[in-house]
Amino acid sequence: MRPVWWSGGSAPRKALQLRKAVQRLLSIQRLLSIQRLLSIQRLMANRASRPRSTSGGTLEPAPDDRLAGDFHENGMHTGGLAGLHRTHAPDTRKGLGQARRCRASAVPARMTTGGHSAKAAAESGDLAAARAAPERKGSNRMDSRRGPNDRIKHLFLWPAFLVVLAISLFPLIYALTVSFQSMRLVPPLPPRFVGLDNYANIVSSARFWGSVGVTSTIVFISVAIQYVAGFALALALHHNVPGSSLYRVTFLLPMFLAPVCVAMIARMIFHPSFGPVNQFFSMLGLPNLPFLTEPNFAIAVLIAIEVWQWTPFVLLLMLAGLQSLPPDVFEAARVDNVPAWRRFRDITFPMLLPISVAVVFIRIVEGFKVIDTVFALTGGGPGTSTETLTLYAYNEGFKKFNLGQASALSFVFLFVVIAFGTVYLAAAQRAIRKHA
Repeated sequence: MRPVWWSGGSAPRKALQLRKAVQRLLSIQRLLSIQRLLSIQRLMANRASRPRSTSGGTLEPAPDDRLAGDFHENGMHTGGLAGLHRTHAPDTRKGLGQARRCRASAVPARMTTGGHSAKAAAESGDLAAARAAPERKGSNRMDSRRGPNDRIKHLFLWPAFLVVLAISLFPLIYALTVSFQSMRLVPPLPPRFVGLDNYANIVSSARFWGSVGVTSTIVFISVAIQYVAGFALALALHHNVPGSSLYRVTFLLPMFLAPVCVAMIARMIFHPSFGPVNQFFSMLGLPNLPFLTEPNFAIAVLIAIEVWQWTPFVLLLMLAGLQSLPPDVFEAARVDNVPAWRRFRDITFPMLLPISVAVVFIRIVEGFKVIDTVFALTGGGPGTSTETLTLYAYNEGFKKFNLGQASALSFVFLFVVIAFGTVYLAAAQRAIRKHA
């Protein structure tokens, strides 16, 4: 097969054209190399007059002087700059790299010559230290100017820090001291130190353990459903289903509503007599269900409300995690004909495991603090069958006015959340390391 430029004609004429093209390319390359070497020679001429002193006080040629010597020994006597480029181009590049390394190593030596003044350095023959002395003087002047600014900065910073610290720590310390006292507002009684009696009463109370069970049931079931549903919706939106933009906005709306408003709407929807759900059951000939007056149905309604309102939070974070995954891994899996369920099991889920751990932990901690939805929907009833830990503490402090018991209950709740968080994060880190 003939090359592209061989379009016809006599062979000598084509060979002559090829020879001229090669000569033209060589001349252009030679001109470029000459310009490069001229710039290097000009740089050496500017730097050649800067000697460098050794530790013994003797002067050595600068790195550029050594570079000029290397150029002279390697190629300047071989026929000019063009001859140097033709015969010793690798040596030229080597000398240039050596000069750059020497200059880089010479800068720290000049900067770390000690605390001598310029006059003492000049008397000892250390020219580099003499040149660096004015720079140190300027840096000291800059440090002296920076000092008042730092003091002014701390003058504005520390008062705000102390105010925030006082606002944060004072209620915590005061509540801790109250938890060891018997303090009631109604009837007004003087505080009396009781030690750990409040904590003992809480641990031995059946109502406390009932609220722990109700809170755990609502939190763990609702968070599990939120994670599964949010992850599934995130996968669907990530694969660009029709109308995905509209779905993203619609799915995020429940998260923007106040929990009290959601609870009041749910209270109307699940009303035993006039709610639309029971009216629909009546149209089908089914009996009305006691959604808010029977314990199991009431807990199921609370779980449904939590799932409906906070699944968008899981959806938002999991969708962000899916969009941050590298697409090359999935393309390689598709090329290898890996099934979709194996791509999810072996690639998507392990890569999203850190985000999943964070999302589930945030939702569990937030779920333990639920009070507004329960207070507005059932008030903890019927009886105390839907009373959560936070609602129990609220009833003890603001209905019975037993501040000592309420403070102790708050710290028990804090210890429970800290213990659960520690165990959960330790197990999550072990699982992340296993799948890493």
